[in-house]
Amino acid sequence: MAFDPLPSASSFASALATIENQLAALDNLLATFTFTAKSSDGNITVVADASIAIDSITISSSLLTGSTALTTLASSIVTVANQALASAHTKAASQVATSVAAFNLQGVCVPNGAQPNFAGFAPAAATLTAEEPAIDTAVAARQFTGQVGVATAVADGHLNVVSLAIASLPDYLPQLAIDVGVAINQALQSAKRLVDGTITGVVDGLPTTTVKMTDLCLYARDAIVFNNTSKLVGSTPGTFAAMGNAGSAQTSLSTDVQVGNIWSRGPVTLADRAQVNGSITTNQTVTRGNATVVTGTITQNGFVQLPNFGFSVTFPGTNSGAVTVAINTQKTLSPGSYAALVVNAGATLSLSTGTYFFTSFDIESTGTISCSSTGGQVIVYVSGAVIYRGKTIEKTGGRPKFFMGAFGTSSIALGGPFTGTLAAPSAQIVLNTVTAPGHSGAFFGQDIQVDPNQTITWFPFSGTPSLGTF
Repeated sequence: MAFDPLPSASSFASALATIENQLAALDNLLATFTFTAKSSDGNITVVADASIAIDSITISSSLLTGSTALTTLASSIVTVANQALASAHTKAASQVATSVAAFNLQGVCVPNGAQPNFAGFAPAAATLTAEEPAIDTAVAARQFTGQVGVATAVADGHLNVVSLAIASLPDYLPQLAIDVGVAINQALQSAKRLVDGTITGVVDGLPTTTVKMTDLCLYARDAIVFNNTSKLVGSTPGTFAAMGNAGSAQTSLSTDVQVGNIWSRGPVTLADRAQVNGSITTNQTVTRGNATVVTGTITQNGFVQLPNFGFSVTFPGTNSGAVTVAINTQKTLSPGSYAALVVNAGATLSLSTGTYFFTSFDIESTGTISCSSTGGQVIVYVSGAVIYRGKTIEKTGGRPKFFMGAFGTSSIALGGPFTGTLAAPSAQIVLNTVTAPGHSGAFFGQDIQVDPNQTITWFPFSGTPSLGTF
């Protein structure tokens, strides 16, 4: 699928300035809608506006006596304040829905419009939508405090008043209502700052919870299943490699597996005796079986930012036809565009530095892809199905610089030792159990499944093409 090119950041300047002015106007408009709530006895009155702020509080002098318990008074104020704020929330939601219909980020993001046709946008949007309930729960659980004079107020992430404490009655009793109102507004204002207030600052690097493609041996857009007794190791003896799951589905480690760091937007499960030689960071939860080991830290309900699989290729409109390498023969192919490729058993296909396009790719058992890549990568793009039962080698020895981008949707089972980088944005990658030396390189797919009893060795992906975008 062809994607639209990303606009330059500078091209958004005018549209962003317009939206900033629209937001300021919306905020001013919301403040003009006010809502009043009173206690059943009429002794407490609270006025709130649709910008979610307390405009005024009135407390009857009959309540400001020694006979009225301060805790009871505070509880009553909270009840009435939340009644006024509830009406303010309803109006704010309605007015915002109406106003944002006029917002337009240069045609890229239009309210209720079609999603932009950018690589990785649709799956990223789907992932965020799936995560919304968990994010909403986490936001609601956050609490923020405001303190003025004798009043201390606490608000939650949904901009409701959770509690109010009044230490004592001030000498000037009308001051109490002022202090309470300002304390509540301080707490509400802090809660509103859940949106990063440093957005206008210059960011020189990525936060520690941001993971790049080059950090990972395995990357999935949906789920990772890592089966019994398999290992994910680094190219340096004694080290372990990392995996990242950018989807909301589970990252699952079966019994007796050994891996390095795990980053996962979805939940993580460790079966009995699974060992993580590093840390686990997840947007959701970690479930552990018996005798599991995590040598680093475990962060649950946190925030992990993995790159979108922003990877697309435009295939040539014409090709030079199908290529078949007969059993036990050899063939050399120059970079270019071709139809279906079949390398039969015992056959060898020689590829050199450059880019190849195929409509399908079939390497049968004992078939070999022999690369001459000392001068640069051998890049293979496949628009359709991939069958891989052979092996990939460097003609002169050492590791081949081999990259395959597969754009079909059928599952790709690696039935022979794969060496290089495999990127399949819309397909499951299954790393079958194979003979030594096993699979090595880096693997990025819609889903990743690692079969039992094998060792996968990580060699970081580098060079073109660029696979991930933030």
